[in-house]
Amino acid sequence: MRGPDKGSLLTKPYCGVRFIEEVAMVQSLMAEDSANRNPFFLKEQRCELLFAGGGPYWHLCTPGHLTEILFRSEAQLKLGVNIIAICAAECNIEIITDSIMSNHIHVVISGNRDDCQHFFDLFKGRLKRYYAWNDVLIDWSQFNCSLLPINDLRSIRNEIVYVNRNGYVINDKYTPFTYPWGSGNLFFNYFAQQIHGIPFNRLTYRQIRHIFHCSNIILPENYMVKDEMILPSSYCHYEKWQMLFRDSHQYFNLISKNIEAYCEISKMLGDNIFLTDDELYAAISKLSVQQYQVNQPSLLPANAKLEMARKMNRDYHASNSQIRRILKLDQQTIDELFPLKAKNRCK
Repeated sequence: MRGPDKGSLLTKPYCGVRFIEEVAMVQSLMAEDSANRNPFFLKEQRCELLFAGGGPYWHLCTPGHLTEILFRSEAQLKLGVNIIAICAAECNIEIITDSIMSNHIHVVISGNRDDCQHFFDLFKGRLKRYYAWNDVLIDWSQFNCSLLPINDLRSIRNEIVYVNRNGYVINDKYTPFTYPWGSGNLFFNYFAQQIHGIPFNRLTYRQIRHIFHCSNIILPENYMVKDEMILPSSYCHYEKWQMLFRDSHQYFNLISKNIEAYCEISKMLGDNIFLTDDELYAAISKLSVQQYQVNQPSLLPANAKLEMARKMNRDYHASNSQIRRILKLDQQTIDELFPLKAKNRCK
């Protein structure tokens, strides 16, 4: 499958005509007798309209638990972002959000399945060539993508939130609003949206060779470069896709509190779950009320605590220390229940 020709890349629309028409329609709806209409209904209708006007939608992901470390440094993470940007320009797809970790990637993407697969094939091909040129041996046999369909508005909200939380979950240096290796920090983040670079077409031949490790690249005019990385705002139209949420309040609530959806998606993708104590406590407190009508996990009966400990270990990947702190169980009891984690704790 071929991507667009080089001439078309220069005029690839950053915001399609269809989206402009959608926004105009929604604005007219909101203008019509707005004093007598439910603001919640209007916002949700706008979101539904945007979702229905695009797609098909997919969550593209690679298996981190099967892949060795691919991005070992900040320079290599920048390279990953640059390759995503280049491949997005060469394919008939739209990046909704993306996040690059040391050994895997997540991309919420809109486009036909074949085009999305072609996007990943280009990404993998460029990455393989880079490491081959630098004499780095990588086992690429497990670095393949899954394309999981996203069928409704609720699901795409949860998938976006999952991807945008991912970097923060695995690296406590960042929040979902500061993780730099992807476009997730652009959602409802005024300060990230104000970062500007220099246009790609102003780079010298030498700069292009140095940053992108090749020279035959033609990119859209809106592509901006800062600190040797294409800004994710160049390839992710965040103004459009953040409108899948009713407002910033809904987005913040989902990204900070919707732990159940995060865990559900994580298990579906085969990702490891990493929750902070506060997040884990909130989830277990909710379960305690639902199952035992007890507000505090530490006040559960002894047998209920043991059952909850097994659930925390199995479904939430809680550490033995987290289980001890939240359930107020004896450390020896927990270590006897989960001896493998006890050994890791002692290393």
